[in-house]
Amino acid sequence: MKFFCKRSLAALAVSSALFTLPALAADLENESYSIGASFGKYLSGQLEGQKELGQEIDLNSLMDGVEDALKGETKLEPEAMLDFLNARAERLNTELKAKQQAEMDAAKAANDAYLAENAQKEGVVVTESGLQYQVLAEGEGEKPSAEDVVTVHFKGWTIDGSQFENTYTKGEPAQMSLIHTIPGWEEGVQMMSPGAKYRFVMPSNLSYDIQDPKAAMAPHSALIFEIELISFTEPKAGNFGHGASMGGGASMDEMLQGE
Repeated sequence: MKFFCKRSLAALAVSSALFTLPALAADLENESYSIGASFGKYLSGQLEGQKELGQEIDLNSLMDGVEDALKGETKLEPEAMLDFLNARAERLNTELKAKQQAEMDAAKAANDAYLAENAQKEGVVVTESGLQYQVLAEGEGEKPSAEDVVTVHFKGWTIDGSQFENTYTKGEPAQMSLIHTIPGWEEGVQMMSPGAKYRFVMPSNLSYDIQDPKAAMAPHSALIFEIELISFTEPKAGNFGHGASMGGGASMDEMLQGE
């Protein structure tokens, strides 16, 4: 009886092992395919970006290169391949810089056109610095100085209408020291009395003068703000504020730098 059981168990084990072989083979094929597909998807994304910069690829030669490299039998010497890759990289870099410069020029032209058009609107005043403002509601009383800490509600947009901040939706105003804000804020809010609400359009040189094409906000961006001054106080310990925010608790500087 014991002998029968041992032989039966052995046969069952062999049968189970044979049964799993096709599954293991299928797993290997699928895993290998997945590696290839993942590599291909990554490579496709890279090549698409290069194609946008005017650098085409010979797909057959590319596949030959991948296959030869996997076999360890490349047709070109490493030094020659490096020369070809460096030459392509140099062309890509040149094309990328040209594309970025064209985008920056277009952004500057769009912002300049917006500023010129807005300056002609009824009720808009342009200061010597280039700051544009429109009084939506006047306030009463004294005006803050650059050293004062102001309490404000405000909304902020770029010229394409994208809103990046709205303190009203947060249910509480912001508090900041004017001297720590951008030049357009520092100049503009000093013209307001408590209770006033102004609409400002600030040229890039009065906001952030962004010239980095990789920044979160487009280069040469003019910014639009509607600011309501609630109150202001002289600076003292604990109430210096952190400057106007771009949402999520981050300062404008942090937001624009993508931090």
